[in-house]
Amino acid sequence: MKNIIIGLVAIFLLTACPAPRMHYGVEKVDNLQPGVTTRQDLIRIFGMPTFVSSNSRGQLLNWQYAPKAEVNGEKIHFLSVDVDSEGVMVRIHRLVLQ
Repeated sequence: MKNIIIGLVAIFLLTACPAPRMHYGVEKVDNLQPGVTTRQDLIRIFGMPTFVSSNSRGQLLNWQYAPKAEVNGEKIHFLSVDVDSEGVMVRIHRLVLQ
C-alpha cells in the first residue's frame, strides 16, 4: 500500500510536466491478465511508464493519461501495475475520477 501511495504522489507531481498524454482505453486494461501479462506487454500496449518505482517484490509501473472518452461512466486518469521480479504482472491499480 505504501508503494501505491508513493507512486500516486509521484504521478501527481509529474502532472506539471508538459509531456503529451494519450488515452489508453478501459478495454485495454480489462484484457490484462495477472500471472500472464508481462512488463514488455505493458510497455507495448501503453508505452513507456510515466514513473517506475522498485520494491522488494519487483516494480510498480505507473501511467498517467488524460481521459479521451467515457466507458460505463468511468474516466481513468492513472494506472499502476505491480510486476514481480520476473517481470510478470501481479495486479492492477486504477484511480478513477468521475
